[in-house]
Amino acid sequence: MRKWIIILGCLIILFGPESAGAVMEMDLFKTERFQGGPWRIQAEMVTYDANRHIYIAEGEVVIRQGDRRLRADQVEVDERTKVARVKGGVVLVMGEDIFTGQEGEFNLATRCGEMRGAKLFLKKNHFHVESPLLRKTGETTYFAEEAKVTTCDADTPVWSFAASKLSIVMEGYATGRNSILRLGGIPVLYLPAAVLPVMTTRQSGLLIPSYGQHRAGGSVVEAPFFWAINNYSDLTFYQTVLSNRGYMQGAEYRRRGHGEAALNLRFFYINDSYAPYNEGTTNRRYWAAGMINQPLGDGWEARGTLDRVSDDAYLKDFNFGYMGLNRYSRDLLMEFGRDLEQEDVNTRVSSFLVTRNFSVANFTTYTRYYEKLIPNDPNLFNRVPGVSFSTVPISLGWLPLTFGIDSSYNYFYQNHGMTGDRTDLHPMTTQPLMT
Repeated sequence: MRKWIIILGCLIILFGPESAGAVMEMDLFKTERFQGGPWRIQAEMVTYDANRHIYIAEGEVVIRQGDRRLRADQVEVDERTKVARVKGGVVLVMGEDIFTGQEGEFNLATRCGEMRGAKLFLKKNHFHVESPLLRKTGETTYFAEEAKVTTCDADTPVWSFAASKLSIVMEGYATGRNSILRLGGIPVLYLPAAVLPVMTTRQSGLLIPSYGQHRAGGSVVEAPFFWAINNYSDLTFYQTVLSNRGYMQGAEYRRRGHGEAALNLRFFYINDSYAPYNEGTTNRRYWAAGMINQPLGDGWEARGTLDRVSDDAYLKDFNFGYMGLNRYSRDLLMEFGRDLEQEDVNTRVSSFLVTRNFSVANFTTYTRYYEKLIPNDPNLFNRVPGVSFSTVPISLGWLPLTFGIDSSYNYFYQNHGMTGDRTDLHPMTTQPLMT
């Protein structure tokens, strides 16, 4: 009988679920209840040291509770203290937030702990923290030593703060002591204390200032202020000082509605202290630009683009930082699916249209206004208004023919010159050929 028991035990070891790299899974602390639900552990191998009351897990270890997952190469869980000691490729996932490091300890009852060689990523506000020692001190609080903070993903972030001590409160602020502001990795400002918002909801306040050198502006300091008007609109004020030209004030209003409804408008103005170097360049210089997409109901849609500038050199002189054309045009392309003319285009185009697609036809009414920046360039014909109506080819019943129409009406005028009307009517009849 003993012989068969030994043989059966060997077969269980050879062909049981733990063999061939199978994953083991079990409940931790079965007789206790925790806020957030029970804890479970999963690993390639789990053993229990009864003398020390410790679970020992190795190989792709995962401890989870609800949407919290703690992963590591090696884990020891003390059944009495509820402390998990983790080592090797540690990743703590808390909803959308990620806490990584080399090794650490976490109390599974209080859900607090610390990580060495740590990185913390808070997704909703894209907040990165790096620290040799980072503690999770509460459900929504952290403390870090010798920490670096940024919202940039690059290896060398555009901006970052380094602080000897950093306290973080979610839906509150990150407060740092002995902080150094770095731009592009270069230290530019020391602050005995620094405060950064750590909000998952939009908050009003100063945005990160920027500093740089530019051929036209000299030393440039930008200090924007963001006003969160409500959940669907905001207004940003851009305060900019240019050592070679003076003070520039800008503002940008953004609004988001249902579906594809969106509005973005901006305006910049400077009384330029730099002497005009080109005929047509004034001291009072400005740029107004923006776009709108607005569904009107019942299939109708309005789209508009504004692009007006004081002179032909403005966009070249100030094409950098928050106020630059290149940056703004890229943002508009991502949001509205269209962009502005490039800086070297001396004719700026503003337009507005209302359109609707029917089952077999399209109707559009529109305006298009050209701003000529070079006086000697030919005068262009603006279109106010224009109307177009076109159809797809429509079958003519039993006849082997299709019929369509492409038509438009435009009223043209020049700021200094001629005006006129033009009507185009292009009926089309086609006959499909059988082969």
